[in-house]
Amino acid sequence: MMNNIKITFNLDGAGIIFNEYEPIHLDALLCAIAAKKHPNFNNDLNRNEKPDDIFIPLQRSLIKKNLVWHASALFVEEKTVETLRYWRNRFRDNRAHLTEGTLNLMRGPYRMYNMPMTPKLLTKLCAYASGDIDKTEVLLKQIKKIGHKRGWGYGRVIDYSIEETPEDWSLVKNGIAMRWLPDEKGNKLVRTTPPYWNSFDRVRCCNVLEQYDLPNINII
Repeated sequence: MMNNIKITFNLDGAGIIFNEYEPIHLDALLCAIAAKKHPNFNNDLNRNEKPDDIFIPLQRSLIKKNLVWHASALFVEEKTVETLRYWRNRFRDNRAHLTEGTLNLMRGPYRMYNMPMTPKLLTKLCAYASGDIDKTEVLLKQIKKIGHKRGWGYGRVIDYSIEETPEDWSLVKNGIAMRWLPDEKGNKLVRTTPPYWNSFDRVRCCNVLEQYDLPNINII
């Protein structure tokens, strides 16, 4: 049975790093978890190679001849505070004797850098979906961190909650696109299913939170 749901991820408040112009999509998170059990899954997939079709327990439809999971991007529903951190790498002088030739500190393995990062201090992220609640929860329980620099302790998920919604808001809500959706006039070139970083079968899409007139869809 497919239910219209809202999922809220509760974070530890230490900060999360993500690109607002490349919003995290719920189906990408679920596919990343499901892929771990996919037979012969290609972990070394090239950007231009055709990715495997990973099944997740959500509804899927054809929109303008493109497959789309009924899963929105992740949204912030609270006021956020941005902090400034630095991602540093410095060459250790006391290890110079282990190298050969002239050191290049501007590029290569010994490159030094001090790059700024802007973690957002927030406690909740939400997303909308239409799918099987029980089977979706099996995957949700395995999502421990979200966003970039997860190994540094950012984006840690404490728990999550699920509530049913009166309508399916995973694609469009009040005429606003809740995810990347096929649009021949859109200025976003991206796949309509994960992995979104892959360039195979990219099409023009609208941006998240743009006005979108949802056409007739065919549920798969």
